[in-house]
Amino acid sequence: MNTIKQFTLLCCILISSVISLHAAAPAKHLFILSGQSNMAGLDPKISFTPAVQSAFGKENVTIVLDAQGGQPIRRWYKEWKPAPGREVVNRKTMTNGDLYQRLIKKVKQATQGQEYNTVTFLWMQGERDAKESHGEVYAKSLLGIINQLKKDLNKKDLNFVIGRLSDYDLENKIGPHWTMVRNAQVQVAESSPSGAWVNTDDLNDGLSKNGKMYKNDLHYSVEGYKEFGKRLAGEAIALIESKGFSANKEQAKKASNHPVIRLWPIEQIGGQTNYLKEESEDRGEGKTTFRNIKDPHLVVSQVSSDTPTPAVIYSPGGSYKQVSPVQGYIDWLNSLGFTVFTLKYTVPNDREAAYRDIQRAIRLVRHNAKKWNIDPKQLGLVGTSAGGHLSARLSQNYTESAYAPIDQADSQSCEPQFVLLRSAAYLAKKNKGSTIAEEFHFNNKVPPTLLLYSKDDHNFVKGGIAYAEALEEASFPVKLLLYEKGGHSMQGVNWHSDAQSWIDTLGLDLN
Repeated sequence: MNTIKQFTLLCCILISSVISLHAAAPAKHLFILSGQSNMAGLDPKISFTPAVQSAFGKENVTIVLDAQGGQPIRRWYKEWKPAPGREVVNRKTMTNGDLYQRLIKKVKQATQGQEYNTVTFLWMQGERDAKESHGEVYAKSLLGIINQLKKDLNKKDLNFVIGRLSDYDLENKIGPHWTMVRNAQVQVAESSPSGAWVNTDDLNDGLSKNGKMYKNDLHYSVEGYKEFGKRLAGEAIALIESKGFSANKEQAKKASNHPVIRLWPIEQIGGQTNYLKEESEDRGEGKTTFRNIKDPHLVVSQVSSDTPTPAVIYSPGGSYKQVSPVQGYIDWLNSLGFTVFTLKYTVPNDREAAYRDIQRAIRLVRHNAKKWNIDPKQLGLVGTSAGGHLSARLSQNYTESAYAPIDQADSQSCEPQFVLLRSAAYLAKKNKGSTIAEEFHFNNKVPPTLLLYSKDDHNFVKGGIAYAEALEEASFPVKLLLYEKGGHSMQGVNWHSDAQSWIDTLGLDLN
């Protein structure tokens, strides 16, 4: 082979390699969320972020949120003008486009040095413009914002998803142009194959973040915000797929299908700055550790059934310093037919707050049994390590309320029907001790209890044995299973089959 042919062949190989590398590179997606109060009230990490990250991969997604309540669209559209003869009534001077400038600055900071295959703009706004009677120019203004973004981000095929105004004032009593703005939003969304809109009419009923009961409110309920995030993500994913970028639909659906139930009104957890506040660390193998939980809550993993199912409150371990759920436990319980409510209780180092959390949790679950399709008479506790101590404590003291009643949910009993404790910690006064801790009074009827330990769990197995003996002496149904090796984590121990055999003796209506 002569030199020219060799050189030509080498060039072809290099070009082919570059093309292959480019083709293999995953697509990157940018999501920009903006608008007024109902977008500001959305916490993307609850349902929006998990859905798009599961669809496209966490490392391939960038999310920018910048929203401010009570603002008219002119603060985003630079060239906004009212309809002829329509005055602008301001309590204070507003500059056209100033919030857009803040938004675009934030976007460029978050995306510096990055290139994105798709950009999706998600918008929820219009309440202020309806109230100020600027419906005639709303469609033009919204299109103007979209065009501004296309130009500034050099993205002619920009996707956009619009949240349509809810049914708050369909009679146009408060905002004369409410219906006009709603129609304009749909008109804009349906004017382009890159556009979509989501319905919010059913999101403003239910319990609010402040613990108030909403009915056709201006703002959404706690559950409404979660559903709003899921709907935005669903439309965004569909638009991106329509451009030829594949998404993992099953994973996206799964990620957005774990609702969150907050336990306390916002005032009791230190205000809005602590709303669902926590720090997380992915430890692999289905394990994520959560620290500094300021707004304790339940994460729902629901099983599908035509009839009400048994359920458990699952309290993970973490030494009361953190909460570390194990996805394998949740999946196993789901496979048996239990809907699982994973309790992310207050940490660090506040056992009394955690105890209030678990009492409130079981009451809320019972109160909303119909909503979650569970049988409130078949509700048990599953706890590991510190979560085992927490569960055992509740099983002993369910008639003594740890907090003042807040709402109707607190009229419910917090008595569990059964308790499964795996490597439960702190059942004795001291680690390695065999004297029962003072919080266990045996004043109430203790439900059937299963304790599981490895014999080499040196810090806690003696306390577990003493606890089982105390229950037995008091004539309460208890079973203790000890395994030779496995340590505190019971690594390599096949305890699931033994636990299932015990569960089978409870007479639950498992599907």
